[in-house]
This record gives sequence, C-alpha cells and structure tokens, in this order.
Amino acid sequence: IIEAYYAMHNKEKLSELDDLLQRFESKREVLVSALEEKYGLPVFPDSYDVEFGPGPLGLIIEGAAVPGKREGPVKSVVRVQRFTKLPDGSTGPAEASKKILPGYFISKVNDQSM
Repeated sequence: IIEAYYAMHNKEKLSELDDLLQRFESKREVLVSALEEKYGLPVFPDSYDVEFGPGPLGLIIEGAAVPGKREGPVKSVVRVQRFTKLPDGSTGPAEASKKILPGYFISKVNDQSM
C-alpha cells in the first residue's frame, strides 16, 4: 500500500522505500500519519463499514497512538495481528466476515476514533 502511495504521489521516493519501511517497522501508524499530513490524501482511501453483534470479535490487536497527532484523519490505530477462536471454539465474526484480515488497520469503532 505504501509503495502504491509513493508511486502515485512521489515516485522519486520509491528508491528509498525499503529503508523507510524498515525504519518504521514497528510504528507504521506514524508513517501513515506523516504521509497523510505531507500529501494531504489518505494512505488507506478505502474504508469498510462492518457491523457485528455484541460479544467478542475473535481478534488479537496491537494498538498505538500516533505521537503528536491531535488533528487529522488518523489519531491512533490498532493493527489486526491475528484471529483467535471464540471460547466455544468457533470462528469469530471478524474472521467470518472476510472483510477484516491480519495486517489491516482499524481507526474507528462505532464512529469513535481509537
């Protein structure tokens, strides 16, 4: 996704992409926020509305605030690490929806920023 973003907005930076991704390996949300601020366009232009009923979703997530961000489209996000089975051993609704995958970022739940 980041490669496609640079290909569209700043092709000259593509040669530096591997180094950039390595430097931001554990803090991709900071990179996403910086790119959106610099170029004024969302890195993840697609958003999906997914509705689930009450109860566990069957997700293992990792959260991180975006340092210094008080305004703008991304304040903090969680990254889906993996799925987990529900207590009864069944597949969780997030995995079953096939709309959420490991590696995806979630920035809002019920219209509330993370």
